[in-house]
Amino acid sequence: MKAKDMDEAKASRNEMVFAVIGLMFFNGVSTFLERAFDAGIGNQLSELAVSFVRYTVFIGSFIMLLQRWRGSLKTILRGGWVWGLILLMAASFTWAENPAVVFTGVRAEVLPTVCFGLYLATNFTVTEQFKAIMWALSISIFLSILLAFVSPGLAFEPLNSTHPGAWKGIYSHKNDFSAYMVLTAAVLFNAAVYAKQKQVLKWSLFACCIGAIILANSATGLVLSMAAVIITLVFRSFHWRGIRSVFLSMLSLFVGGGFVLFIINAWNPIMTSLGRDPTLTARTLIWDFLIDYKIPNSPILGYGRGMFWSSPSLPGGIEQAAFHVPAHAHNGFIDLVLDVGLVGLFFFVVAFIIAYAKAWRLSYLNKGKAAYQWPIVFLNLLILSNYTESFLTRLANIFWVLFITMVFTLNRENPSNL
Repeated sequence: MKAKDMDEAKASRNEMVFAVIGLMFFNGVSTFLERAFDAGIGNQLSELAVSFVRYTVFIGSFIMLLQRWRGSLKTILRGGWVWGLILLMAASFTWAENPAVVFTGVRAEVLPTVCFGLYLATNFTVTEQFKAIMWALSISIFLSILLAFVSPGLAFEPLNSTHPGAWKGIYSHKNDFSAYMVLTAAVLFNAAVYAKQKQVLKWSLFACCIGAIILANSATGLVLSMAAVIITLVFRSFHWRGIRSVFLSMLSLFVGGGFVLFIINAWNPIMTSLGRDPTLTARTLIWDFLIDYKIPNSPILGYGRGMFWSSPSLPGGIEQAAFHVPAHAHNGFIDLVLDVGLVGLFFFVVAFIIAYAKAWRLSYLNKGKAAYQWPIVFLNLLILSNYTESFLTRLANIFWVLFITMVFTLNRENPSNL
């Protein structure tokens, strides 16, 4: 899949502005608007304002998909396995404990994200998508810096919280801030490495992201940022060298597997020696409880999209196991199984593997171009980020939007050409 094969769509300047606004909305600006409006105009009006922006993005995307209906239909028909996951989420209200809760989530979150992802995949080239993503994420970090000066009370965790003084920017929690800064750092590093102009600006913004992660007191964020850097450099320099490449790949798997086994076996003493909680702030307790007691109760189809954590009864017992009731599982894959079961996980895994193979080939055939390296970097980061946070089907987040966009974009060409 060479670069010229992907350049079917040509977005106008107005469409680019709309895309940046939509990406910013799903990148957490909606949360900031809600918090800001709560402080100024009250909770009820803030929800109306956020809903207005959400449905503006949704309806605007839908209208522009209709305007290019032939290209839209082609993109839809080539969606492949990801449609199984989307349709399963949409239908999950039929077996949920409270169908109204699931139906509301499907209407307000699933449909807008899927529609917007389809719009980006249909109307934008890979290069245009990358530019829109870079603009949206860069503006988000600028807003976080601006907020820190204008209203520190909104930009930092309160002193009576579990993370006093940690920077959370325009987001509701420092963990969300860190995760989105990792995503931003990955985009900017990718852009800076391949940049032929404005390189200083891109490196400066990348440095701001790393500084933001440090101020958010996120060790996980720093590790993921370094992982994104390493992944970018590896795919930038990778060349297929026949049997030598096979040998190095097998050696890497052997060394990597041994390292993972060592970390698992020595996890408690390693974390204790570093002054960190071996349970990852009760995450491992949450995972053990859900895997042992909740997933087995509905393993095939799950509890319905967004139903488990919205129910007053379904999470019962977790407070005794993890000493609190979390807002989510802090693991995207566990939350995915809670939502739509092992069937949903199967659809996701198949769609991901196909997209990953196509992204790898796209990267290999188009070295030297940041936009064509980005899909493979993002897909790696998507998996890593969802080990300790939930950024797959939960709510309407940019990770899910970008995954949908990439799957539809990478499937846009005839598979025989890949």
